[in-house]
Amino acid sequence: MTGSFPMNDGLTKTNRSSPLRGGFLSPPALREEAHPAQPGVDVRLSPTANQVRETLKELDLSLSEVILIQRGHVEKVCAMCSECCCKKIQFLFDENDVIFLRLTGERPPPRKVSGKKNGCRFLSPGGCILSPKARPFVCHRFICPALELAMEKEEPGVLMKLRERFERLEMLRSRLWREYLDSMIS
Repeated sequence: MTGSFPMNDGLTKTNRSSPLRGGFLSPPALREEAHPAQPGVDVRLSPTANQVRETLKELDLSLSEVILIQRGHVEKVCAMCSECCCKKIQFLFDENDVIFLRLTGERPPPRKVSGKKNGCRFLSPGGCILSPKARPFVCHRFICPALELAMEKEEPGVLMKLRERFERLEMLRSRLWREYLDSMIS
């Protein structure tokens, strides 16, 4: 299973081509079309496709900020936790997560669960096998009491900063979903 998902910090580009470049989930309005006079140079996109790209960039940047804020705290607290929240849940990807993954070139995990493993199937003895950007949004947003206490003790005010970022991410995720659906019909 570990071979099917990239092990990176989630902040670097993957080598896979993005569906925004005409991939499998890309609606016609999002596909790049080269100008006939200059093949491969002039890219014409519908206004909706441009909106999707801009929202995707904003969402990607905001998620990177959240990951950087959380990283040190999560590495310390979650690694030592005996009541890991990841052991208590199953598949947490929603439609917004899947659209984000597809549009950024990440491969969403298959819905079908093989075996009868309790908890998240992406949890390994070394932690989550998914890159931070490939994780469901709820994995970033959920802050257990132990993590909350450690974060506030170590860096006062960080929780307020994160809450503001989470609100922005929620707004961007909703906007990406709307714009993506609009691009399907334009």
